[in-house]
Amino acid sequence: MTLQVRKMVTSAVFVCALGLQPALGSGGQGPRNTEPGKPEPALRVAEFGETAGKPVKEGFVFIDGRYVSPPYRVARKGLALFVNERMTVPPFACGYEKEWWEPEILAYRREVGREEIEDYLAKNFCCFFFGAQGNMRFQTYVTAYTLPRTVAMLRSSTSDAIKLKRLQKAGWHYSVSTEGLESLLASFSAPRELDERLAALGEELLQIETYGIARGSPIDGSFVFVDGEYVDAPYVVVRKGLGFFIKDRMIDLPIQLPKKFPAGDTDPVLSDDITKNSSVLDGNVGRYVLEKVAYLQKHFDPETERKLMEEVFRGLPFVREARIDSENPNILHVTTFLGESDSLALTRPRRRPKLDPASVLARLEQKHQRHERELERGMGCYYFFSDGGRVRVGGYKAVRKLALAVPLLRSSRPTEEKLVEIREKLGSSQFSDENLVELVANFSASPRLEERLHAIMSEHQDREDGN
Repeated sequence: MTLQVRKMVTSAVFVCALGLQPALGSGGQGPRNTEPGKPEPALRVAEFGETAGKPVKEGFVFIDGRYVSPPYRVARKGLALFVNERMTVPPFACGYEKEWWEPEILAYRREVGREEIEDYLAKNFCCFFFGAQGNMRFQTYVTAYTLPRTVAMLRSSTSDAIKLKRLQKAGWHYSVSTEGLESLLASFSAPRELDERLAALGEELLQIETYGIARGSPIDGSFVFVDGEYVDAPYVVVRKGLGFFIKDRMIDLPIQLPKKFPAGDTDPVLSDDITKNSSVLDGNVGRYVLEKVAYLQKHFDPETERKLMEEVFRGLPFVREARIDSENPNILHVTTFLGESDSLALTRPRRRPKLDPASVLARLEQKHQRHERELERGMGCYYFFSDGGRVRVGGYKAVRKLALAVPLLRSSRPTEEKLVEIREKLGSSQFSDENLVELVANFSASPRLEERLHAIMSEHQDREDGN
């Protein structure tokens, strides 16, 4: 949002493709631990007051593993944050807060965090809170299309050890402590209302009314798995709005249309709520910078834009130090009064994607054709995953390896043992660890799978014998 090139101090590395984000309302920190035996710090409401926003009907909230139904009222009471009167971010949750920040600064940062949580929920994010053990959020598309699989896994009879492994493979441990994840497994609770809301969000994001439905032609010859479940041939790739499906199973996440770029007609004014205690990552800072970029690009050439953006960043009230990168004059390194360090790009690409329906439909048609070409390339195995992962292993060799792997996948052997062998049996290093866990844990196949595999292998053997 602020042309950030890399975050260097205040946050760990997160798996952004999966929607994993830094902890909420705490300056971007991950798991947080309190010292055992010490009393909880006071809220200090009398000293720093309390604020609350309007109820938010959108979004999804889990507190200590339990789903909370909307509407959500996000409040700050002194130095802590609450959702529907339940504490989500305790005062002085991180050790660094005690060392770096005065209470007055922390109260300000908590208020920024409160507003951010409201903003995330309004965008249909899903927020998991574990108190002092950390928290994390999923962006809208991950919430709609990946979270349902996670919910199904948490509800399943799979052992807690395997569930914990799957959460860790998905990167949860970057933002939540092991103790927090164990509490999620012990206390997880979600009514069917959650499933209905997630399904409704998924349908909304497809935008079927705007972009319609298009069906391809039947395709034989390949083997398709979606999240570990075998889908029988023939395969017809169907585009529903912005997403792609085979037999009602999503094989590709809907394309995310970029937000409309500001018009840039007027030069934005720095708002009073951007202060010495602000952060480069704050939403109001991002909006101001975006509007400033739009204005400069509309009225000036790229070199002038670069020089003026340097002046803008140096003039922000929370920037303590700034210097141009020694090798790239388009990068400005800044340090804030909060102790954060960031690297910011001074120019942005000026070419904007076309967002009119005709242009979007043309992009969708190209993607549709690409999916069909992949399936028509001949014999091969295709593995699609709800996090957007996709693995293709082509040729007869891939089919033979699948035939050898099926008995292992069907067996009652412990999941850990299957995981040790399955990558080698499938013959591909393209699988991520998380995708392999999904494949092994969710594998299911109809008798048709073995029938098709046997027929192909018999035909291949007959040709070899004939030669």
